[in-house]
Amino acid sequence: MDNLAHVAMLLVRLAPGLPIAQVVSGRPEVLGHATAELSGQPLAALCVPQAGEAVADASLQARVGALQPGCSERMLWSLRRSDGSVSPHEVLISRTAALPEFVTVCIVDLGALAFAKALSDGENELLQMVATGQALKPVLERLTTLIEAQFLGLYCSVMLLGTDGCTSTPAPGPACQRAICSCSTA
Repeated sequence: MDNLAHVAMLLVRLAPGLPIAQVVSGRPEVLGHATAELSGQPLAALCVPQAGEAVADASLQARVGALQPGCSERMLWSLRRSDGSVSPHEVLISRTAALPEFVTVCIVDLGALAFAKALSDGENELLQMVATGQALKPVLERLTTLIEAQFLGLYCSVMLLGTDGCTSTPAPGPACQRAICSCSTA
């Protein structure tokens, strides 16, 4: 996971379909879409319909249209990535008197925030294990599990360096237990 914030700001025109006029992000992509590709697209194309709706357009248009100048609305909404997957986001829609024909939409990826929190919690748990003097095997198992959780399909193992500084042996861990590698202990 990278350190860039998973946040994007959209300037959306108050017109039928809520077309995206401009995209600002710390990333070259928003939801897997190139930022330039999103300009002109309807905001509803990114939104997954809420329960009981066939399409997100009508409900989204009504909520944005009801927003008064100087007001904001915060909502949880699932958004569709370019690959078709869906992820939870917090969406803050604001309307200002300075730009009466637009609303600003701030999108925050809650999945990325949840992942960052889980990673931080795992790191704290690992540090506590070391500080309390737990055995090496459970510490290394927790470490490799924490690293593997960062990417789908990633496998991690640890090699222990011998006292001679030249030989190494695999440490027992989840990768060896899954039998994806041939591990032997010396």
